[in-house]
Amino acid sequence: MTPAPKKKTKNAIILPDGYPEISPERDRILAKRAEETAKTVTESTASYEVLTVLEFLLSSERYAIEMNIIREVAMITRITVIPGLPDFIRGVMNYRGSILSIVDLKQFFDLPKAGITDFNRIIVLSSANMEFGLLTDQIFGIRTIRKTDILPPLPNLSAIGSDYLIGITKEPLIILRGLAIIEDPGMIIA
Repeated sequence: MTPAPKKKTKNAIILPDGYPEISPERDRILAKRAEETAKTVTESTASYEVLTVLEFLLSSERYAIEMNIIREVAMITRITVIPGLPDFIRGVMNYRGSILSIVDLKQFFDLPKAGITDFNRIIVLSSANMEFGLLTDQIFGIRTIRKTDILPPLPNLSAIGSDYLIGITKEPLIILRGLAIIEDPGMIIA
């Protein structure tokens, strides 16, 4: 069955039964609404800056680190302990055919220690000058946080050191400054 032909009137096109009437006025109203909606979305996303982080667990507290220096998250293979290294260097492991130092942030920040389980993962940090892995208890995933939702670090987080902290959220989620960790001169073992 072929639809009935469209009939034109002075101000509108009349379509066959069951089709809504299209008029220049309706088109103008819909175009204006679409423009306002697009403008609102653009303004609302531009009104705040966000920080994309990887959330993980250390000693039963939630931490996050900026994504811009994370190369990837890796499974733990065999970690080889090297005598004579600082306590916070857990050892080294084979990572894609290279030797990767594994840093235990719990030792580095003087947090309660725990053994390695199936949930542990390595966050591979990478900058122009350095690459190493951070031992974590568990990975939760990537998330985006509004910078306005980040509060200044609490005084009781002084064991970590303000140089390594961006801040904390209400949940609480402790956000670490990844670049400060990877560029810390103490991470270079001579």
